Amino acid sequence: KQWYQRRVAITAGIKSLKNNITMMMMGSATELPAEPAEKTQFIEDMSDSQVNQASDYPPGLYNMGNTCYLAATLQCLRTVPQLSSALENSQGNFSRQTMVGSEGICAAMKQLFKEMDTTSDSVAPLVMVKVLHMTIPRFAEKGEGGVFQQQDANECWTELMRLMSEYLPGEGSTTSETIRKTLIEQYFGGEYATTLKCSETEDEPETKSIERWTQLRCHINADVRYMQIGLTMGLKENIEKTSPTLGRNAVYVKTSLINRLPSYLTINFIRFFYKEKENINAKVLKDIKFPVSYDAYDLCSPELKDKLQVTRDKFEAVRQKKLEKEMSSKEVRNKHDAVKEKPEVKYEPCGFP
Repeated sequence: KQWYQRRVAITAGIKSLKNNITMMMMGSATELPAEPAEKTQFIEDMSDSQVNQASDYPPGLYNMGNTCYLAATLQCLRTVPQLSSALENSQGNFSRQTMVGSEGICAAMKQLFKEMDTTSDSVAPLVMVKVLHMTIPRFAEKGEGGVFQQQDANECWTELMRLMSEYLPGEGSTTSETIRKTLIEQYFGGEYATTLKCSETEDEPETKSIERWTQLRCHINADVRYMQIGLTMGLKENIEKTSPTLGRNAVYVKTSLINRLPSYLTINFIRFFYKEKENINAKVLKDIKFPVSYDAYDLCSPELKDKLQVTRDKFEAVRQKKLEKEMSSKEVRNKHDAVKEKPEVKYEPCGFP
């Protein structure tokens, strides 16, 4: 708007000029600089595809009728380079026998990710939606008007994890670490070191075991405002089961600590609970705060903490050196004026079996 007003003012000034008047010109009498080879293109003049390409945004996925739960899950999975590489190297293809099941799901994801890698425009996941509906019919349920019903993104995540674990094998290792059987277990699987103790008798010894999981659960209630509190509360719970010592049902205290952290930690916010009086599932709309970068060190077992501490000390040393360098430097750069370069992303291998 301001540019247009200046243009109108200049045009009006030129029209008011009279013949034979003396004017003082400002500028250089030399030759004008050459026009740049590549014209400057403003974001207002770009198409959606050009904006996505210039901004380095991932291509979107069209909503095929309440399929936002699937789009969110696929966009999240696509950020895992090891998974994308495993799908690309897989031999899965489509046929009448493989359209339904783990091979069909992996083949559809492989095709979709390859299409998203070659474009900056939004993509319609037609094949992926079709294969998902054929493999898991409950996701194909329709409501009034013949529109697909809304589904839970975590249920979709859990089912895709299960199907991929049936088809994608684990990667090899050059160390003496144990090779995980599946890729999902290798990069998304964690372990709990659990202790079960009967709270009604001291005569029964506590039992210890290992439990495997692919996501942590953050339980939400009136006292939970932060993700860390919800995760910590979920590590200790009371369960009722038969006591061999007492010969009846008794209350046990189950305590869990993380014994293995995966390369990619999935956290599920438990927002749904069952109301017995109304006989319905209700959703907790409470705002739960969580950090952009999460440190799960406090939830780990002493054995895992000892393994993590070595690398944590190295990171702390690097951080201290960086702070000292910034404090001693005399040249203070303006963050707004500094040229931002695209950082080179490097992925560290999974450190533990």
